Amino acid sequence: MTSCAGCSEREATLKCPTCVKLGVNPSEINYSYCSQACFKANWKSHKKIHKSFESAALASEQSAVRSKLGGDMTNSLSFSPKLASIKVTPNDPVENTDKNFPRNLHNASEIFLLTGNVLSARTLSSSTTEIIKLLENGPDGKSTMKLGRAVICWECGYAGIPKNADMCDKVAVDIKGVCWNCGRDGETNFLKIVGGEGGEGKEVEEVPWMEKNKDLEVEGESS
Repeated sequence: MTSCAGCSEREATLKCPTCVKLGVNPSEINYSYCSQACFKANWKSHKKIHKSFESAALASEQSAVRSKLGGDMTNSLSFSPKLASIKVTPNDPVENTDKNFPRNLHNASEIFLLTGNVLSARTLSSSTTEIIKLLENGPDGKSTMKLGRAVICWECGYAGIPKNADMCDKVAVDIKGVCWNCGRDGETNFLKIVGGEGGEGKEVEEVPWMEKNKDLEVEGESS
């Protein structure tokens, strides 16, 4: 029996027609629901699967990688285990209870690869290289760094401080981060870096996102 991808309580009798059409492997991602109501209630988080498959650049990228690697699309990508310490914050209670929701950036990389979205997987890998090095070694003391609240964009795979960073402080619960890479905000989630283990009665330490100040780079190019 396949359990419902939404409530996980009842038997799933309905399959998402779009997932079937896109060829999503049900053994890797559950897209079956117990009812239309449950499917509708989980739609906001479920449609992220569709975004991964519908990328216009996916077909050519996938073909090129397969040709180069003989069908193995994962050998050219490397994801640090430290990505698991960068948590993805659910946008709403539905995402928070969705079993398929990626809880951290390592999960996100797996989702991109499972759905064949190599382009987004590569973007995630390249955009997190800097923060992983900073978490391991700390700032070099020379580069001008920007600290803030980062997002992951499910449209392109980019992770970093959004364009509207000045509006995205911790208390701004209704603000969507605008992806620096593609400029979209329709499918973004905020990120939280966990820097240590919280003992009994203690909160887990949170570390700010750090990256080179892109605003200064843009100003330098235009001057």
